[in-house]
Amino acid sequence: MQSSAVLQPKWSTVEEMGRGFLGWSAEGVAGTFLLALPPGAVGRILKSTHTVAQVVLPEGASVAFVVHGESGMQMLLDRVDVLAEMVMDGLLQRFRQHAAHLRVDAELAIVTRRQCADSLLLEGQMRYWRGQCALTSVKTSSVLRAVRFRRWEDCDTDAERLDVQNGLLLTANLAALFEDHLLTLDDEGRIIIATRLHWRDHAALGLSATMSVQGLTDAHRGYLIAHRSRFAARQSTPAEIQ
Repeated sequence: MQSSAVLQPKWSTVEEMGRGFLGWSAEGVAGTFLLALPPGAVGRILKSTHTVAQVVLPEGASVAFVVHGESGMQMLLDRVDVLAEMVMDGLLQRFRQHAAHLRVDAELAIVTRRQCADSLLLEGQMRYWRGQCALTSVKTSSVLRAVRFRRWEDCDTDAERLDVQNGLLLTANLAALFEDHLLTLDDEGRIIIATRLHWRDHAALGLSATMSVQGLTDAHRGYLIAHRSRFAARQSTPAEIQ
């Protein structure tokens, strides 16, 4: 959301960010908070349509985001925290440490390695999406699953496999549809439902054409290209040979 009303905000340091990343906040009109980040990977990863234009930033800041209300600010801070850990190889380092200690046969090692990565990705997605489904806001952890936009086997690196922006946190039924490429998203986060998914099943599956994911970043959109490509191919494949 663009903001031009606050041109000379009084910036104060955001202490909650931690992890060595410097940030500032300022309260503007209508309870709007601005968060400015310094140059670096976190600012780049978080680049989105919420970047604030025409606002004088503190010295050393290169990117800013606008959110409304304290809950919105806390959500952004949580995501910055998760992405900061990614930049510092948090999840990836833990995965490599675990994989290095595998003492099993080659075939089992492949399975165990993927299970470890999936478990770490779920942990990261739970933190990134604040423990709730990105589409429905369901918070029952036992039914939540982490899904990837770019499939495990299509990822070039383990970093991509563990990237929390390479996917979503969804309820189990939506996750299954997403992984089977019967659901996808456009660049604005609106869901696209496969025509082969019978309309009578939509309500039972909790689907609505108005559903959307809020807060997609450019990194999400980059990964979504591969998912939409497979979605389109799935649409054009005769049902009987799938």
